[in-house]
Amino acid sequence: MNIQDFLCGQQVTFQRLVHQPAPTSSRRANSVHTQGRDVAKTVLLKNTDGQYLLAVLPSDKKIDWSKLATTTGKSGWKLATEQQAGSVFSDCETGAWPPFGMLYGVPTLVDESFRSDSQILVEGNHRHEDYRLSFHDYLRTAQPNQARISG
Repeated sequence: MNIQDFLCGQQVTFQRLVHQPAPTSSRRANSVHTQGRDVAKTVLLKNTDGQYLLAVLPSDKKIDWSKLATTTGKSGWKLATEQQAGSVFSDCETGAWPPFGMLYGVPTLVDESFRSDSQILVEGNHRHEDYRLSFHDYLRTAQPNQARISG
């Protein structure tokens, strides 16, 4: 699904930012002059049972694997391969992973360290596009579970 069309359909006020593709979410934050704590890093995970999970956290944070295991009640989570991600995000450019797991049939878990009153930057279907929206609108549209999963 086209992320811009999805946001419009959900009546979300957003700003579309077009920029040079960046190899990391931290560099993405720099390229659009935004602090890392306000840039959503989307990480596709897969566990030993074959289940996928989309973890969304600020780009300046890292997953705390023990917190993730405690939160989900499952261990054995690993980063999904590029091939696995390509099969999940089949309508996206390689490396572009929007943080809206429900559009792809994947549960989403967002880190509680995002500031609830902030604007966040989320990736679209392409590595050169991001969308700035309120964190409140992100929660309303993505309907993720929330937990502290970063360290």
